[in-house]
Amino acid sequence: MIPPKRRAVEGIFATPFYLGHVEYDYEIPKEGFVDGHNRQDIIAPNVINLDLPELEELILECARFTLDKVGFEEQPMKVNQLWLNRYDETRPALPVHFHQNCSWCGTFFPEQANHTTYYLNNNAGYNNMHQPKIKFSTDFNRDYFELQQPPKGAIVIHPPWIGHSVAWHGGPPSHSISFDIAYTGPIGDKSYGSYNDGK
Repeated sequence: MIPPKRRAVEGIFATPFYLGHVEYDYEIPKEGFVDGHNRQDIIAPNVINLDLPELEELILECARFTLDKVGFEEQPMKVNQLWLNRYDETRPALPVHFHQNCSWCGTFFPEQANHTTYYLNNNAGYNNMHQPKIKFSTDFNRDYFELQQPPKGAIVIHPPWIGHSVAWHGGPPSHSISFDIAYTGPIGDKSYGSYNDGK
């Protein structure tokens, strides 16, 4: 029920993003990079698959916090995959892409980044159809959220259906650690009929 004499423009159906910081030291290796996690025929040795249980637990702690704030019951989760990215002359950009077969995904920054990540506004297409010239930027009219050169320790978690891209700024190589998170075990609500026993 809208109170009488009230005028407001509200954001409805918001997209959850976790924006935070974790304390974790990781030394960037000089070698061991292989091809992978590229899109649109970009082939270069720029990733390393990682096995870092302590970092994974920190990531899952942030994901559990996200689930609680979004309003879902606690759910067992795991990090499906964790990998180091390098951006340099061999791969100065990563086109818009999505993460598959996971419930959440995100990025941890082990050092001050020298690149920007752009997160596509999933409503951008019809937010801007047949509209006047934009006077100032808001979540209702901007095409993307821009994360410029995040500091060491920054972490972002978002739904995997949010398209995102990366642009390197030139100069020294820039690194980030990406991850995919999956729910494990039974999930859903038996009383509603959407229950999955996980088998």
